[in-house]
Amino acid sequence: MDEMKTIVEDMRTIEVELGISGSQIKKIAPTNQYSARLRTKRGAKLWSRMIALDVSLQRTLATSPMYSGPAARLLAQARVDKVMQVFTDFDFESQMAEYTSKHGLNPVIYENLIARTRLLILTGLALPSYMLSPTELATYRNSIPTLAYAHQLHAFTHKVKQDLVVLQDMYHTLPTPLDVQQGFQDLWVRMSSNLETVLNWQIGTDSGRPLATLESIKAQITAMHHTNVPYLWADVLKAKGHIDIKVVDGPRDGSIDVDSVNPTEGDQRYLSQVKAWRNPPIGAEIVRQHAQTCRTYRARGYFVTTHRYAKNAELGQYPLVNNGTDERIKIADVELVDLDALTCYVMQYKIGVTGADRIDASYWADMQIPHSRKNREQGR
Repeated sequence: MDEMKTIVEDMRTIEVELGISGSQIKKIAPTNQYSARLRTKRGAKLWSRMIALDVSLQRTLATSPMYSGPAARLLAQARVDKVMQVFTDFDFESQMAEYTSKHGLNPVIYENLIARTRLLILTGLALPSYMLSPTELATYRNSIPTLAYAHQLHAFTHKVKQDLVVLQDMYHTLPTPLDVQQGFQDLWVRMSSNLETVLNWQIGTDSGRPLATLESIKAQITAMHHTNVPYLWADVLKAKGHIDIKVVDGPRDGSIDVDSVNPTEGDQRYLSQVKAWRNPPIGAEIVRQHAQTCRTYRARGYFVTTHRYAKNAELGQYPLVNNGTDERIKIADVELVDLDALTCYVMQYKIGVTGADRIDASYWADMQIPHSRKNREQGR
């Protein structure tokens, strides 16, 4: 049976996704509301990824010049309070107790199922509250931060729809199959309506799109999530005419992030290493390591960074010698692409740029969502 995508068993998974500690998350997100204790596992809880969505909402609101961090937190908390009131109005806890009693579902044996039911129904009820209001949208100078958030909310909503199917399957596999949708009909109708409301939510992008300039493109690149930077470079390589482009993503990828072939150079293989970081500048040694990898595979290379290079970085294409001679042969040809050069490539090939030389807000908003390109290419 497929695992639910919107529910995790422990906080550690959410910590990794958000890149902050559990103690920090508990200070800024409604962890008590979006969790359920498992009595048979001492100290264990089920947690909803609504917590991560709540943090994303706060971060998005805080990018508006109108709202400070504390203000964004208050706006998010108001949504949670509203959702919990709806949950109370439907008297879900009593409904759940009545349902389990009516069908003889031992709350100890089926506590995991009951906890998942609670969290998923709460999530379905909550989603419309996480749309940005017209007043909130009006405070942004451009639509890119809000588009990124809208894309994330839509993706999350699709996962909720999938999880509702999984939940129904779990009830169908009980010794006496049950229809959970029929058991919570009013809630189910409300959730289904909520999901469609969220999926139909659109943020206009036709007006106010900034011109694509070196500075505006550079700002979009630096705002990208690091997991998508190799895919931006893959888009550049495709525009340059490369074929057989593969983004390599794994614990044993060595110094290779993108593997491609240039047919205009006799099917020359190119290996690219892509670094999305800010400090320190990249020096000769790390470039030399990539050059050695390129030599091993008889390839040429690119070394791409969203930061800058140290003054000695170019020397990384050459071996270390102490023979006092200036006569050197390159380990491999490796082109160094820093943030400025990457920005120029993006401008040259109009990547994330509309025909009217405006910022393609949808492209860059998607790039701000963690793993969005990888998930889409894998069909998730």
